[in-house]
Amino acid sequence: MLQLSPHNAFLGAQLETIDSHELIVALPLREEFIGNAQDRTLHGGVVTAMLDTTCALAVMAKLGGPVRIATLDLRIDYLKPIHQSEKLFARCSCYKQTQQVAFVQGVAFTRDDNGSEDEVAKATGTFMIQNARGDGV
Repeated sequence: MLQLSPHNAFLGAQLETIDSHELIVALPLREEFIGNAQDRTLHGGVVTAMLDTTCALAVMAKLGGPVRIATLDLRIDYLKPIHQSEKLFARCSCYKQTQQVAFVQGVAFTRDDNGSEDEVAKATGTFMIQNARGDGV
């Protein structure tokens, strides 16, 4: 999914770790991601796109592979602005699924040189699981 979506390919997100319970995606930050030129903070849309994509990948990991899904609801709580960082990370997991809906949670964070994480946003969301025809299972 990271390479199939033109938007994700533009962003340049990279899968860092994955298992059936959780995954981490890394996004190298670039100049064009700056949302406020005056204080040089990252645009919130970049954080939202990163969390939406990583949550969707968590659903696919939970279901065991690529499936058609659609974001039903995604809530992002921004905890602090991102001023200086080389990468943004997102860690997400799918904690419950029904036949038609998957429930996810995640966090976006930066890491310092020592590997310490600094949370910048939290996400909760629901995704519809679609069948081959495109409607709910």
